[in-house]
Amino acid sequence: MSLCSNCNGSLFSFRIQDSPLILEKLRWESGPASTPNPEEVIPILQQAQRELEYCEKQIKTLESRRESLRVYAG
Repeated sequence: MSLCSNCNGSLFSFRIQDSPLILEKLRWESGPASTPNPEEVIPILQQAQRELEYCEKQIKTLESRRESLRVYAG
């Protein structure tokens, strides 16, 4: 994980903090041995999609910052 050179904080953060729990729930409750209940799985998939979109936005922001620093460093 990349850290900020000024504050040593993380440059990238996830909105969902319980992703291991979500993955475990998907494995056990909706894995190959189970009969998935769409009412339970669909919200999890939608939340995962929103998280991916958020991560993509953060990546674009970081890439933009990197490019600005390259121009500044010239």
